[in-house]
Amino acid sequence: MSLYKEVCSRHQMVGGREFNTGSVVRTVSISERDAKINNEMEKEHGYRYELIEEDKEPTAKEIRAELLAKAEQLGLTFKKNISTSDLQKLIEENTPVS
Repeated sequence: MSLYKEVCSRHQMVGGREFNTGSVVRTVSISERDAKINNEMEKEHGYRYELIEEDKEPTAKEIRAELLAKAEQLGLTFKKNISTSDLQKLIEENTPVS
């Protein structure tokens, strides 16, 4: 299931509200298959479904993994239970300035 924008492909009334061509009516969570089927019937119902691209922010776990890999590349030694912020400071202190 992915998030899709339900976009009006013509001027119409939806639930007592007026929508112009290109207006987003709502956001729906549907499968890619359903979106394709609905887009094939766009002329009949007046909507097209556009995938919403999600900009994923890295999770704390992913950030820590990147920092551990970078510290290993630099050959740094540290306690196994070092905090992420301390690890980041250690890397910054030991990174050569270009």
